[in-house]
Amino acid sequence: MRYGIYYSFNHEAEAVLQDLRKTLAYEVAGVPDVKGKMLPHLTLMVFDDVNHASVVERFERFSGSLDGFVLTLKSINSFPGRRNVVYVEPLISDTLRTSYLHCLSSFSSSAIVPSYRDPAGWKPHITLAKNLDIHTCHAAKVIAGREWVPMEAEVRRIGLINVQKALEVLALKILLVRK
Repeated sequence: MRYGIYYSFNHEAEAVLQDLRKTLAYEVAGVPDVKGKMLPHLTLMVFDDVNHASVVERFERFSGSLDGFVLTLKSINSFPGRRNVVYVEPLISDTLRTSYLHCLSSFSSSAIVPSYRDPAGWKPHITLAKNLDIHTCHAAKVIAGREWVPMEAEVRRIGLINVQKALEVLALKILLVRK
């Protein structure tokens, strides 16, 4: 099974991100609607594993060592290529980098890490739209950039999902944001 581990945010930040996704779907022809899609999130890692019980157990151990934190969502950017993704780029804090490295080590027995997940090349992001043609990607990036105002988001939850059925949450942990 293909698994994903992701962070999600406080309701206010999710609402801003979701509204931006809706704006793109409304204003840019070719940007898919957000109905039935997972709420905005930051994926830490995607990996394959056949031992479901072991994955859930490792997720519980890994997530149990985490606290929530504040993440600066700084700008709009895009990944060109076969998927053409428009996304919100966070500032990579020490907390975010450390949790990513801890995730990699916790699940290294499950995954062969593709080059784009290598710590040196890792680009954490919150996807706004993906699988766009190049012209739609450019238009969506321009509109998202026009609408975007940098903000702080509280990372409040970490989840484990079945990637093939992204709305199927297999485990979820609420994280306390210590101030």
